[in-house]
Amino acid sequence: MALRFIKRTYNRMFLAKDPMPPYASHVVQIGDPVLRNKASPVPLEKIGTKEVQNLIYIMKSLMKKSNLIGLAAPQVGIPFQIFVIHFPRPSHYFSKEEILLKGMEHVENHVWINPELMF
Repeated sequence: MALRFIKRTYNRMFLAKDPMPPYASHVVQIGDPVLRNKASPVPLEKIGTKEVQNLIYIMKSLMKKSNLIGLAAPQVGIPFQIFVIHFPRPSHYFSKEEILLKGMEHVENHVWINPELMF
């Protein structure tokens, strides 16, 4: 019994493979190659697929778990042009005057796929 426990522990600690993206438990840190390259647009035929929907679900879950207001797909290891934002109710954090002055509003889980900036 003890030998099996030691063997299982050894395998988990020293022989475990690196997790594959998308990372459901952590946000990619500075220096990761996925953050150094330009993200690719999501092909239109893939937007409704289970893979992309699963990625969005993982991003929302990680964002909620980590108490973030936004998260991009490269931050979970996937080089796609997708990001999710969630701004909690400002009345929980700011006064009414500050909310009116700054024009704050509640944003509930908006997902952006292939965004383009227009100048």
